[in-house]
Amino acid sequence: MTTPSSRPEGPDAPRAEKSEVDPSVPELVRRLADAEAALRAALAADIDAIVLPEGHTYLLADAQQALVASEARTRKQAAVLEAVLTSAPDYIAHVSLDGTILFVNRGLPPLGRECLVGTPWLSYAPSEHRASLKEVFDSVVATGTTREHEGYGQGPDGTVVWYSRRLGPVRLGDDIVGVVVITGDVSEHHRMVEETREARAFAESILSTVREPLVVLDGDLRLVSANRSFLTTFQVASEEAEGRRLGELAGGQWDTPDLRKVLTSILPKQAEVSNYELVHDVPSLGKRAMLLHGRRVHRPEGAPELMLLSFQDVTDRDERIRLTERQRRLEAANEELDAFAHSVSHDLRAPLRAIDGFSRAIAEDCGDRLPNEAREHLARVGRNVERMQRLIEELLSFSRLAGTVPKSRPVNMRALAESVLEDRLASERGRTIDVEVQDLPEAQCDPDLLRQVWDNLASNAIKYTRRRERALVRVSGRVEDQELVYTVEDNGAGFDMQYAGRLFGVFQRFHTDAQFEGVGVGLSLVRRIVARHGGRVWADATPDVGAKFSFALPK
Repeated sequence: MTTPSSRPEGPDAPRAEKSEVDPSVPELVRRLADAEAALRAALAADIDAIVLPEGHTYLLADAQQALVASEARTRKQAAVLEAVLTSAPDYIAHVSLDGTILFVNRGLPPLGRECLVGTPWLSYAPSEHRASLKEVFDSVVATGTTREHEGYGQGPDGTVVWYSRRLGPVRLGDDIVGVVVITGDVSEHHRMVEETREARAFAESILSTVREPLVVLDGDLRLVSANRSFLTTFQVASEEAEGRRLGELAGGQWDTPDLRKVLTSILPKQAEVSNYELVHDVPSLGKRAMLLHGRRVHRPEGAPELMLLSFQDVTDRDERIRLTERQRRLEAANEELDAFAHSVSHDLRAPLRAIDGFSRAIAEDCGDRLPNEAREHLARVGRNVERMQRLIEELLSFSRLAGTVPKSRPVNMRALAESVLEDRLASERGRTIDVEVQDLPEAQCDPDLLRQVWDNLASNAIKYTRRRERALVRVSGRVEDQELVYTVEDNGAGFDMQYAGRLFGVFQRFHTDAQFEGVGVGLSLVRRIVARHGGRVWADATPDVGAKFSFALPK
């Protein structure tokens, strides 16, 4: 059966030309479906050809062949699409507007659970994330835009799995008919991010404990980061410093042509800066001598280049160098002084011995023939020779002390003081001297040097009480804070406290030889010995009442 036609039929009949209109895929699918239905109806009615209103005639046999070829192409394209979706590592689902899964590929299921067609897609999400996912889903449907959502849950082995979901609209013409959900496992990415964060925190914690100021600059000399020491030393606020040029900080003290030239050479020339000297006025510390060190920071290829600067405060080091040099000169001077003292003592002793010997010889050989005044002159010569000899001995003791290093050990101070007093009292027979030695704290000191301290203080107490009918010498000790305090007290001549500042100087005496003999070196030895132990000395007295001499040693 055929339909009327105004065009020739048969193999040579003209074919319908391809439309120049490029319809959308959904429209093309719709037309194809309509054409297939019409074709199948025609074949069922045993129609051989169709004549269109435009006069075009289509042979149904040719149309059937075209339909079969189109179905084959469609099946092939569907197979290719299925293969692409199947090989995708991410989990891809087509979800209807009511949230039902219409299609899923065979990618990695999120959190290890396989999603089934026809089930609610939100049922596979952790409960704590469902509300936010529903909000994202509704936003995609309402706006037609693509949204992302990230969350975590527990995997099949109990570990935490981080995943990322990307939701986009499925359109059919102008209508949104569903949502495509692509889910990927980003646990490894999160692990790397967390490790990077921990490594950065660890590095920053190390830098924050470094005592030297450190700062990282970019190629424009802008501050990228700084450690705590930099911020506190130069009193720079972190929020104000970041992003600013180094020359703009700290009152512009680093904004100098020479320093800029040095710093701008680090990155392009991959140079290192060492021991670049700066003088910086640091708040609350004043002018400080500093050394600047700088080098390029190794970065991944393509990352912005950075440089690390460190500031080393060498003010104290320079001061130590000066003190060391001063100490060296003092030691050399002491050595020269010691050699000079020995030389002088030797040169002085020889003529003193000659004077003493000749004066004794005159007294012995001619004593009976000399007038009284001459004999008195000879006696005075003898006394001055003896005094000069004592002075030489004291000077030698004083000079030898300069090169003595205390050898500290625990010392029973009470036993040491009693031993010294016993020796001194042995030469004071015929005098009434009440001696009282109280409990004394043990000290860490050099016993030989401290014996000289006790000996000088005890001899002074005994000497200056010589005019008392009943002399009193009291030795006491106590512990005060971080010091051990020892005191020698007497009821002797005392002295005026207005002269106390001169008391421990060399050759300082408040009495004449006629009153009390001495050369004025003993208390100087006391002060020097105590100072060598890290201690101090002082005195308190009242004229004609008595005196107290005290010294303190570290505990």
